[in-house]
Amino acid sequence: MLGACGEVAAAHWLIARGLVLLATNIRRGRDEADLVFKDPPSNMLIIVEVKTRTHSRAWPEARVDRAKSAALLRLAHAVLIETPQCSGVRIDVLTVNLPQRGDPAFHWFKDAVPVPLAWFHSRGR
Repeated sequence: MLGACGEVAAAHWLIARGLVLLATNIRRGRDEADLVFKDPPSNMLIIVEVKTRTHSRAWPEARVDRAKSAALLRLAHAVLIETPQCSGVRIDVLTVNLPQRGDPAFHWFKDAVPVPLAWFHSRGR
């Protein structure tokens, strides 16, 4: 339940920053990502892994370990192939702190999982 609330808050927060939501909770095989956006100015796909917490002592972004990074890369590659009109892909992590009182706090880690440059060169970049 906490994760779903965090994903909804994250989606609204990123939409307010100009991204266009394309999909939520997508799966390709056993790989899964929370949110997929398009960044209109750059025409890039943005795969977003959301990590939610209820207090500021935890570091949820640390839960994106080597295995999760590899899964996000596989998923990002599959989604990029399915959307040839996009110029490339980026994988971000967004942490959401949902305190019992007060407003949510967000921390956006852009390019949290590096994408191979070859993926861009094959698209004419």
